[in-house]
Amino acid sequence: LEVSTELARIEHHAAEAELLSGGLYLSLGLHQEATRIFDRLLAGPVPQSVSDRAYFYLARIGYQRGYYAEAARSLDRIRAPLAGKLESERRLLASNVLMAQGRYVEAAGALQATTDDDWAPYARFNLGVALVRAGDPVQGRRWLESVGTMPVRDDEQRALRDRANLALGFSLLQEQAGEPAIAALSRVRLEGPFSNRALLGLGWAETDARRLDRALVPWLELREGRLLDASVQESFLAVPYAYAKLASNGQAAQQYRFAVDAYAKEAQRIDESIAAIREAGFLDAILAAAP
Repeated sequence: LEVSTELARIEHHAAEAELLSGGLYLSLGLHQEATRIFDRLLAGPVPQSVSDRAYFYLARIGYQRGYYAEAARSLDRIRAPLAGKLESERRLLASNVLMAQGRYVEAAGALQATTDDDWAPYARFNLGVALVRAGDPVQGRRWLESVGTMPVRDDEQRALRDRANLALGFSLLQEQAGEPAIAALSRVRLEGPFSNRALLGLGWAETDARRLDRALVPWLELREGRLLDASVQESFLAVPYAYAKLASNGQAAQQYRFAVDAYAKEAQRIDESIAAIREAGFLDAILAAAP
């Protein structure tokens, strides 16, 4: 693209070429370079279709970098619906920006007009979360249920389905609805990015259902994971809590001691890491391990 631009082979499509170039840099995670290109593009006279897409990409950069007010301003400058699937992505991005700002009611309103394209499941998930946080848990859970039970065709959609069931399960846990929470959390895959949180929640759901012996099953499984995970850390306290509630005080005391020892070892590893970072050569060692 840069060669063709330099040789003036696409002079009649210069604005589109700049837009494509900025989009490519954005997809590579080079936000500053992409922003520079979009700003330069918007400084000159360009067709509205080009400027609208440039503002959309700037909004996406702002959201990804945590500049939510700037992202909202860029979205407000889009004057017409975007072409193709970009319009659905724009609505989804707008809802994400609103939720990041705590404006859940507005986010739910922005997502009501959902479509049947590839972005629709994400819109339904966001709508469910927005409604739950806006104080309408019944409607919110209905949308989360629709995503949590949808047929999937790839790993990305499986992860979204797991995330919806996790959100649904924890929303039900807040009302101590043990059985419905168990149904939702049991749909989360054991081998996935949300499995640890689901196992933790499943144990608490069994506790709400007054089945503490069954709560121990996911918690003991979870405790075998890496202690760096917050859900694993909580399982170290949940297990002795369950034994205490089952009047197995000896086992509870033993498990609390086990947790204290594990936390102490982890704290020691953290101290050793801090000391290593402060010493010279730490960065060189990392680069040597992963050149």
